[in-house]
Amino acid sequence: MKERQWSRKEACQYIDEGGLDMEQMQAEMNSPMDDAFEKLKQQGPPQWFVEAMTWP
Repeated sequence: MKERQWSRKEACQYIDEGGLDMEQMQAEMNSPMDDAFEKLKQQGPPQWFVEAMTWP
């Protein structure tokens, strides 16, 4: 909770409302968009972008 700079009261409320369970569930779920973004990052920028940036 330090990363969110919450007080102890706010952190306890978050935990009571199931916030930690939701974070764990999101981490375990399959996210197809995350896979798609990783694939795009591995491919690098599109050729038209590279050409536009190197244009004199």
